[in-house]
Amino acid sequence: MAAPEQNQTGRTVSFDEFISGGYYLVSPAERADWMSALLPSSFPTVCPCLAEVAPLWSWEQPTDPSEPEPGDGLWLLLLQAGARVPGTFNIALGPSTSLLGIGLHESLEPLMHEQRDQDVTNGYDLLERMAQQKRLAPGKALAFEPLCFRGMSFCSWIGNSLPDGVRTELHIRPAANGLIADFVDACQVTGYIRRSNREPGIWLPWLLVQYL
Repeated sequence: MAAPEQNQTGRTVSFDEFISGGYYLVSPAERADWMSALLPSSFPTVCPCLAEVAPLWSWEQPTDPSEPEPGDGLWLLLLQAGARVPGTFNIALGPSTSLLGIGLHESLEPLMHEQRDQDVTNGYDLLERMAQQKRLAPGKALAFEPLCFRGMSFCSWIGNSLPDGVRTELHIRPAANGLIADFVDACQVTGYIRRSNREPGIWLPWLLVQYL
């Protein structure tokens, strides 16, 4: 069992409770003029509309137990040495590039299935990925990003200009890193977004974990 760790807000995270949604190489997003002033100048996200994210579809942990997993030192060294990202292309790692994993709390899995008809592909790729029930590799837990899965990719609540409305309606604001610090708050945010019908898709709060 993975030991609980604290995220950047000081709250305890038990990685055994989070199902892996995959791993991404990302560069931080830069706050644009149209974005909420509640956001920092740069912030982590797995939304390809806001930042450089590769692959657009995630890759998962290897099935061969002899192979390194995301978060393992050998796995990171392979990436830094220019190893090919499975299923995509070679990526040159810059000084701001991070390896992020995303995880869904196991209690939210039924809600994910309930929303599958809100996605044009009925959750294709995401539901298959989550059905593997792989647990998120332990790393540096950042906090939660409200994300919409639609058309085999993720869209962030930030891209929908929602932080200001969420603060007004729910009195919840982003943490210093642009994410939602508290799990319960993050669930309230995605619930509010679903009720507002701002964008069709599978809206859920995902834990972002940094490995590199």
